[in-house]
Amino acid sequence: MMKRASAVLLCCLAIPAVSFAQAAAPSTATSAVSPARVQITNAYQVPAIGPDRRYLTTEMALLVSPQFLATRGLSLVGNADMAYGLSGRTAGMRRSWARRLTAAHDVFLNGYAQLSAGRMQTAVKVANGYGGTVVQPSVGIEATYKSIAVFVQADYRVAPARPDALASRVADLRGPRLLVGSGWRFGVRGQPDAKRSPNAVPAAPVHHDPRMELGLGFNGPQYWTAEFPGIAFSAAANVYRSRNWGAAIVVEGDASYVRVSRGLGARVFARTSNLESGGRGVTAWMQMLAGHVAGGREGIIVSNGGTLVQPGAGVAIGSSKKSMVVQIDRQNVSGGMIHDEMRGDVAAMSRVRTTIGLVWRFRDR
Repeated sequence: MMKRASAVLLCCLAIPAVSFAQAAAPSTATSAVSPARVQITNAYQVPAIGPDRRYLTTEMALLVSPQFLATRGLSLVGNADMAYGLSGRTAGMRRSWARRLTAAHDVFLNGYAQLSAGRMQTAVKVANGYGGTVVQPSVGIEATYKSIAVFVQADYRVAPARPDALASRVADLRGPRLLVGSGWRFGVRGQPDAKRSPNAVPAAPVHHDPRMELGLGFNGPQYWTAEFPGIAFSAAANVYRSRNWGAAIVVEGDASYVRVSRGLGARVFARTSNLESGGRGVTAWMQMLAGHVAGGREGIIVSNGGTLVQPGAGVAIGSSKKSMVVQIDRQNVSGGMIHDEMRGDVAAMSRVRTTIGLVWRFRDR
């Protein structure tokens, strides 16, 4: 029955997606649309999962489409998944077929297929631990208006079977899923170029060296009973050694499931010349923070906190005023433990944290 349901679920989206792709060939009325340079999304599994079908699965995704891939309708995709009792990350590639619905390039439909792979594992250590390698083919349909996208996606996870002993404790990993979600796109392609006078003189580059940066991000998978991402706030004061690199003092606060952390430290960053000249570019950095994590309680889940040492690295893609950020940190919490008082499960609070968000820049030098 499960195999039959899986086949029906995938065919319901696969057949329309193939037909849509064939209909999306360039014509006089409509033309293909290249993927946006960057897109971030957040999705939820429908119906909810878990032994009593009430726990949500939150999946955060990042899509990046360099020009050489975008011209072929391709994007690189990474996912951070948080399920009931499980967490993990996958990465892969997406092929899109877009059909423009308006002459102003504001509205289009996008059918896509993607293949990703990675690892899933129990978010809290339990007896007879469960997880392993995942291969995940997916198909979906997305509707987009300017920079906003909503989508429906179906996929099938090829993964280790869940042991019967864990049936009442964690969700099953393998099998079909149906997701609904929304996203935000940056660097939308396909807009008509502005007309230029043949005698126009190129504008002189404008140097932007923002001294203050404020960030807001959402954290990916954390603990096994967490149903929603954590929220991280950050501020950085930049000191430039040249137009393209420098250092910063960074302060960060993180409000997540059964933990609230505060950290202070330093960052070294480098930027591409097109960012400091007023265009879109990339900023990459490495940083080290230290601080404290306060424990907390959510029902029967309790943590004790501890001293925080947090090395990390990140990349921001966008303009000198606003950029999209992806950051990966290793949060080392000295003596920090999380405890399930009912089941007796105990795990260290130290773990890798993935954050996706935005940064706003102010006070040009």
